[in-house]
Amino acid sequence: MTCSNLYKMDFTLRSRIKSCGESTMKFRITLIYLQKITIFLLFLIYLSCEIQAEAPEDEPGTYRDLTEALQNSLDVRILILSEQKLTTLPKKIEQLKNLQMLDLCYNQFKTVPKEIEQLKNLQMLDLCYNQFKTVPKKIGQLKNLQVLNLSSNQLTTLPKEIGKQENLQVLNLSSNQLITLPKEIGKLENLQVLNLGSNRLKTLPKGIEQLKNLQTLYLNYNQLTTLPREIGRLQSLTELHLQHNQIATLPDEIIQLQNLRKLTLYENPIPPQELDKIRKLLPNCEIRF
Repeated sequence: MTCSNLYKMDFTLRSRIKSCGESTMKFRITLIYLQKITIFLLFLIYLSCEIQAEAPEDEPGTYRDLTEALQNSLDVRILILSEQKLTTLPKKIEQLKNLQMLDLCYNQFKTVPKEIEQLKNLQMLDLCYNQFKTVPKKIGQLKNLQVLNLSSNQLTTLPKEIGKQENLQVLNLSSNQLITLPKEIGKLENLQVLNLGSNRLKTLPKGIEQLKNLQTLYLNYNQLTTLPREIGRLQSLTELHLQHNQIATLPDEIIQLQNLRKLTLYENPIPPQELDKIRKLLPNCEIRF
């Protein structure tokens, strides 16, 4: 992936064990930060991450102190307020008209702060590890949002307005209590990564089959017993993670997933003859079981 200039940033990422089935690790990376921040989210593509930006204090446009940020409102591009025991945001945060990245993870929010709805230029919003049970309908007003991380909260559903975020490319909903999703999820035509790991899904939510640009789908650690035939419509899919479910069989339509390169199936009650069938249907795919 190529990238142009803006800010060079350091991030510390600590992957979640349960969502990804990987061992805990901590590592540092250096990224080029753009107006289009999708580069940063390569790590949400493969991991359900806890993200803590560790940008140098002299990095232009980056702030960690809310009071200081409000004193330089038009200069703020990146605001990192993670692990500050926040329960509310001041109304004045709406003055940050040029804010592109907002990190509010590891706080004590019980509802998504309504002040966020006015941050029209926001491209990345990280709300992981709070105490949300719902997401407000007006979140659909954030038309420029490309990355939304709501992992590790207490969500049971999403509003249908989520489908209005037409520029969304990465949606992380892992480690919640989701039973289903609104069918409007299928309107996210630019979505490339969807993480639904560690929820309570028993069937694939309707609408997902409409995500023509979806490349990576996490459904691990749910209660799935099979997948619908419509899974074959996701022809851009390159990774499908199904480990730790109750799947015994997959539909023959998976043969249509000709771009699939990784399929994880371990910790499912799949009989040997079914595995043989899957191998024949997907000869170019790495299958882990």
